[in-house]
Order: sequence, then C-alpha cells, then structure tokens
Amino acid sequence: MSKERICGIYKIVNELNNKMYIGQSINIYERWRHHKIQLRHDKHHNSHLQNAWNKYGEQNFQFVIIEECSESVLDVREIYYITKYNTFVHSKNAKGYNLSIGGEGIGIFTDEMRQIFREAQRANPIYQIDLDGNIINVWHYGAREASKKLNISQACIWHCINHDRRTYKNYIWIYVDEYEYFKISDYVNQNTQAKSILQYDMYGNFIKKWDSANQTHTYGFDPSAIVKVCKQKYSSHRGYIWCYEDDVYIKTEI
Repeated sequence: MSKERICGIYKIVNELNNKMYIGQSINIYERWRHHKIQLRHDKHHNSHLQNAWNKYGEQNFQFVIIEECSESVLDVREIYYITKYNTFVHSKNAKGYNLSIGGEGIGIFTDEMRQIFREAQRANPIYQIDLDGNIINVWHYGAREASKKLNISQACIWHCINHDRRTYKNYIWIYVDEYEYFKISDYVNQNTQAKSILQYDMYGNFIKKWDSANQTHTYGFDPSAIVKVCKQKYSSHRGYIWCYEDDVYIKTEI
C-alpha cells in the first residue's frame, strides 16, 4: 500500500554533525524517494548534500517531516525553517546544505522574496488548545493569523503566549516551540480525563496505545490532525489510523 500523501516541510539530517537540508513538497514521501534515488546514484542536484552523503554514508542520514501545511504557505514555511536552522550554505556559521533561502529555490532577493523573507522571520507558529488540553489548531503565522481568521483580539492572544494571562476565549495559546516543556496541566480543567488514543496501521493492525493525542507530539505527529482522524474528519494521519479507545469498535470494523 502506498504511503499517505503529505504536503509540508521536511528535513534531511546528518546525524553525525546535525547539519541538515530543508525542503518542501506537496507529496513528501514521493519527494524523499526521488532524493534517495539521486543520492544513491551520485546525481543529486545539491552538491553539498551529495558530498556529505558520499562522505558519511546513507545510514547516517535521517528523513523527518517537520510540519504539515497547505500548499499556499509552502514557500514561506520553507524560508522560515531554513532561517530558523541556519541551513543556507552562504549564511554566517551555516549549519546545513541548502543552496538558497527557500521558496522554490529562488536565491536572488527580488522585492517579492524580501517580503516573503520578512514574513518568514516574523512567523512564529502557535497552538490553540481547548480547556480539555486538546490541540485544536496550529496557526502558522502566529497571533496575527489567528486573530484575523477568528475575528478576535490579537493583543489578547499575545498576552497569553507571553504568559501575561492564562486563557482567552476559553482557549490556551502558546508557541509551538514551547509546547514540549509547557506545563499545560496548570491550565486545563482539573476534572477532565484525557482520552486515550489507539494507533493502527492502514491494515487495521494495532500499533500502540497513547495516553492522549498530545503525547504523540514529541514523536513527530500532529495532535490536531490525530484528533480530526478520531472525529472522522480525516481518514488517516502519517499513514496510520487513529481512534479514541472508547471508539475502537468503530475503527476495527473498517
């Protein structure tokens, strides 16, 4: 069975020196397949990545999905991560293999690219979390995007992500980068029982039980997408079927 089609940003990581290549694709797994074919045949378009692959060996490179996003924001998100991880080879103290700042490989700063670059530098994605601790949405352009789309106060969201207030509009707002060490238990309803999640492969074989969707975050999954699968809004996420433990009978019938 072919893997799920995922649109977003990925990285190819050299595990020996932590240098990386950032890329974008509307079909990440297919893009990885092409990368590996070219690298294995010493024909990759990126000479820096190819030379590192030849030197350190395929076994020392890891392919990782960083973020799922819509096709419309791929350029900005790619630029954001190339900037964040400093992977542009011509930048000061470069830590990667990218030959451009991103955005479909455009290396020359046109007025349009300058604007995209400024937006990427300002972009700091945030999570919108309900008071039961479920990640409801990820806003890639931060408080400004959430405020505009939901027609709510940007200032109040800023107060939350800067820890000046606990919640706004019955939601918790935090930077995605802070999620792993954010003590969310201090904010959620104390009488709320987190729902256990069951993970299955696409053939219905049981893989793992998770205490909650949020627990999957540290393993590279998107909790908000998993919740949508559990609510049957999505059919799968990252090539797996997910369901609440109480609803397992629904999934096992599929």
